[in-house]
Amino acid sequence: MADTGFGFSQVAPILAQVWHCMKSRKASTPYIIVIEQPELHLHPHMQSKLALLFSSVANENTNIKFIIETHSEVFINQFGSAVENKTIPASDIGIYIFEKSTDSGKTLLTESYFDESGFLEQWPYGFFDA
Repeated sequence: MADTGFGFSQVAPILAQVWHCMKSRKASTPYIIVIEQPELHLHPHMQSKLALLFSSVANENTNIKFIIETHSEVFINQFGSAVENKTIPASDIGIYIFEKSTDSGKTLLTESYFDESGFLEQWPYGFFDA
């Protein structure tokens, strides 16, 4: 892995864990894979492919679930496309946004979701604006 990019070296252990869970002898054992910012150091095209992989794995393996913390617009858009293309049901994706209240300074939790056509509902205005 010395000759690969830093992003690949970061995502390789994630892919190995997903593969292990898929091939486990205990196929009925439920797995929850928690991933923090898998998009780091990855080209947007690879981010898109990784999000599609997670969608496909979760849809094909009902015993594998993901909790993914991301700031990637590419990831969010790819999950919406997966819903639109019927790769994964909208009801299988939960999106939770943590925001700091400008009034109280407290952290607020907002739930967003995809409708059946893959459109993101209740998304905070300007979230991805630079």
